[in-house]
Amino acid sequence: MWTIATDSAGTHWVPRQQRSVQRELERTVADGKLPLYVRAAALGRLAALPGTGADAVRA
Repeated sequence: MWTIATDSAGTHWVPRQQRSVQRELERTVADGKLPLYVRAAALGRLAALPGTGADAVRA
């Protein structure tokens, strides 16, 4: 399973790209067919997104 790398999402990506990554990560987290470790990794990446990441994880 490939997931989006978010290492530079805070410094190199524009807000539109950050929102797109956030949506994809939220879909991955919500996909009950994926293994738990993949969903947990996506949740960790989601939390690391600047601005709205922590709020998205709380939901």
